[in-house]
Amino acid sequence: MAILDKSNLANLNDKFETHLNSKVSLRLFTQNNSGLIIPGKRCDTCITTEAILTEVSSVSNNVSLEIIDFYNNEQASRELKIKRIPATVIGQSGRAIFYGMPSGYEFSTLVNSIINASLDSQNLNEDLHRDLETIENPINIKVFVTPSCKYCPEIAELALSLAMQFETIKTEIIEVQEYPDLASNYGITSVPITIINDKIQIPGQISSDTLVENLLQINDEMRIA
Repeated sequence: MAILDKSNLANLNDKFETHLNSKVSLRLFTQNNSGLIIPGKRCDTCITTEAILTEVSSVSNNVSLEIIDFYNNEQASRELKIKRIPATVIGQSGRAIFYGMPSGYEFSTLVNSIINASLDSQNLNEDLHRDLETIENPINIKVFVTPSCKYCPEIAELALSLAMQFETIKTEIIEVQEYPDLASNYGITSVPITIINDKIQIPGQISSDTLVENLLQINDEMRIA
């Protein structure tokens, strides 16, 4: 099942050849596509997500893809704390995760995050980088997105890049239309929405300064508690 046409593949190849600096691993947690579906656990977007990642990884030898059966490999799922599928883990750290199908505007989030994962450092000014290095408590960032939201990729890519660089930060990008239970639990009515440690909820586009400011606030609160 071809997802990307020749023009898109050529553009992606050019982008990877220009910007991909080192090898990047992708791990897709999905379900067995043999046709045997566990009752109540059907994943409607898993097949297409696998097709997208397969095509993307085929463009460059620097991008590897590992397919992991979520239900048959409980150890891997447990180690990375994967709770639902499809889930794409970008980079080796295991802290940058995209839940859902990376389609529409979120395809650019996938591609740019692969490139970011290949870089030695992210595009942050020195002051912000220095501030982030002071965080010693575990931080979880959730960014809720949809494929049709043109404002979502910027904050999604930023949050993922922080998780790739700082060991105390884990980022989960969540395609909210695929997980209505999460939309209900967190009261999501619009996107993008950024949630930090399930405490601070920030609607709309935010700058790197604002995101880092809130991360530092959470870290300070945890330090005092």
